[in-house]
Amino acid sequence: MPGSPSALIRRTAQGLIGLICLFVVTGCASQYGTLHQAHDCPDHLIAPPSENTQTLDLSKLSPDAGNTNVIGPGDLLDVTVAASMSARDIVTFPVRVEDNGNARVGMIGIIKLGGLELEDAEERIARASIENRIFNSPTVTVGFKRKRMNRVTVIGAVKTPGTKMLPSSESDLLSAIVAAGGLADDAGVFVEIRNVIEQPTGDSSVAGGAAGSGFTQTGYAGGANATPKNVRIDLISAAKKGSNGYYIADGGVVMIEKRDPKAVQVTGLVRKPGRQDFPVDKEFTLLDALSQAGWTSSQVADKVYVIRQLEGQPEPSVIQCSIRRSKFDVEHNMRLAPGDIVTVEHTPETVLLEALNIMRVGLSASLNPLLQ
Repeated sequence: MPGSPSALIRRTAQGLIGLICLFVVTGCASQYGTLHQAHDCPDHLIAPPSENTQTLDLSKLSPDAGNTNVIGPGDLLDVTVAASMSARDIVTFPVRVEDNGNARVGMIGIIKLGGLELEDAEERIARASIENRIFNSPTVTVGFKRKRMNRVTVIGAVKTPGTKMLPSSESDLLSAIVAAGGLADDAGVFVEIRNVIEQPTGDSSVAGGAAGSGFTQTGYAGGANATPKNVRIDLISAAKKGSNGYYIADGGVVMIEKRDPKAVQVTGLVRKPGRQDFPVDKEFTLLDALSQAGWTSSQVADKVYVIRQLEGQPEPSVIQCSIRRSKFDVEHNMRLAPGDIVTVEHTPETVLLEALNIMRVGLSASLNPLLQ
């Protein structure tokens, strides 16, 4: 009889044997790779801390405070010369500063103004006009009509990529990121700066865009046959060290890396096995993965394998963790890495519990007709 006690015992025994076989097969870590215990995990298997660019203090990338009154190549100046108190003796004219720092100042002649502050430029123009016998005792005023602008293209993981116009004296990495709306949520830690023009000639103070600006001549390759040079920057390290400057020339390109980490796979005794996207803005731990997988499908499940394939290694490594211990021990609630496989394994306890459940269901099914 299908519902007889002997049939029930037979089905229960068959189920128990099947579960034991399943435990023997799945409970062996050798099918995955070399087994390590969470409390004795080698350093090379520990996932590095999550590098979150959203929490970076980007202000540390700011160049050293410079004087914005410094004249640089390409600046357009307004020069006013007053020979006397009469309005008829006051003349104003535009002056363009050349790449070598020289400027033709009207009838006074060519004067080197690049790298000077406005007050120093006024004094130099007045002295030159006296030496050249143009004016006896002039009053000179110099102001900026338009600062030279650099066209900088920002692409990658920023909120508003595109070509940005930055004053030459403020053409640095931080200014480029700010002009592009800041870092996007999927921004990585690496930035590449590509300056595509040759290094400016002339006074070194002029080459940097502005004297005392603190700019580093990043990515320049000087000479008649200048070639582009890429410079790779780690934002995390640069922000921590306070590395600043990173001058970007006219026509330069800033490329912000996008993060697209591999997903984590969760399988075994969980309610919702499958793929879990690895977060780009925070750490992802074992308990996080189990929580997103709906937790365990067995009340007594405890053994977890984290299978990690390291680059260059022929076989994956397996780290055994305890769910119970992970709730208070960070070694067991380990950080996951992109591409990890998390599998909740059978144990004697889970096998026994499932066997008892089979027996309970089978016994209930057998007794139910008798009770009706």
